[in-house]
Amino acid sequence: MLRINTYLAQSSVHGMGLFAAKPIAKGEVIWKYDPLIDQIYTKAKFKKLIDSLDPVVLKQLLSATYKRNETYFYLADNARFINHMEIGYNIFLIDDYTEVAIQDIGEGEEILENYYLSYDDDDFFMLEMKKVDIMNILLLNYRKKRIHAPDKNIFKQLPN
Repeated sequence: MLRINTYLAQSSVHGMGLFAAKPIAKGEVIWKYDPLIDQIYTKAKFKKLIDSLDPVVLKQLLSATYKRNETYFYLADNARFINHMEIGYNIFLIDDYTEVAIQDIGEGEEILENYYLSYDDDDFFMLEMKKVDIMNILLLNYRKKRIHAPDKNIFKQLPN
């Protein structure tokens, strides 16, 4: 759950972005897992969940979930709008449950993280950056599952 005041606005990096509504000091906690709000799924539980969802809900789930250390974290707030910047990022996950500012962030500045340092290589954002069209793979399998093979696991066609 976000621990700072933020707002959403058009990003110069990508689509919508998350911006600091007030100055943020270096070391300040930006996001911290909150078990009352955020959801954590094991790989097995997440695969089972994905197999049960229709395409519209699946797209929403994937846009708000990241994978770190073989665990899936569903973000229930606007933290899902934090964009990737390989150089010039200003926040960092110090563990699986806490993200902090690694420098002072000014009011109105976009909050950015380096996905390469934060997420597993097969995280959905990482696959998207590698130009893997996850939604088409999942939707194709969803349709096949509904029409031909209800017991098929849609993860079978995802790249390793």
